[in-house]
Amino acid sequence: MRTVTFSNPKIAKEVNANYVPVWVNRGPGFHNCELRTEKRIFQTSQEAYSTRNICTFFMTPDEKVLHYVAGYYSPNLFWDVLVFAKKAQEYQDRPDKIRGAHRRFANLARLEVKKMKKMGWRQALKKYGRYSFMGRHSHGSQCKRHIIEAMNYWTKLHDRFSATDTFPQFSAVKADYLSGNRFSEEPRRGTPTRKKEPPVGTTISLID
Repeated sequence: MRTVTFSNPKIAKEVNANYVPVWVNRGPGFHNCELRTEKRIFQTSQEAYSTRNICTFFMTPDEKVLHYVAGYYSPNLFWDVLVFAKKAQEYQDRPDKIRGAHRRFANLARLEVKKMKKMGWRQALKKYGRYSFMGRHSHGSQCKRHIIEAMNYWTKLHDRFSATDTFPQFSAVKADYLSGNRFSEEPRRGTPTRKKEPPVGTTISLID
């Protein structure tokens, strides 16, 4: 997310204009116990990977979670997340409005899946950009599958939010949120971690 999505100029401009971005390492330090998985995401430039390993929370200053999304999403997919997050900000004092917005977005995701399943992958991916970590990414049939998986996850997520009248506190959801799979790089209890010094010029914000 940091390397591809949040580094995208359009995404960075929107995030910096409307939010105070904070990066939090949930484990005691960082170690990469699934390097092969991460390399695969980068090398194939998957459009989406709805893993538990990372979650983007959209919160109020008093840490009420207006919305979240788990996993990696390419910039054009994550833009749709930002569109909804802005709606959540507008409606944070109107539970009825925000529930309706969640229902609409869930239905939009369902409709997108239904349409994409009827198309060949070339036609289905015409409107999606080709983002990559290094080198050039060419769309393939697997890209269509990744986007459908993301849309199915978003459907479940918006359905979940549409069923509640209140926004949960960050403390209640930071370790228990809906994700597409259980993959995580967080160390198991009792597992030592090697603390790697950041390169010069890198700023890391940590919240205990």
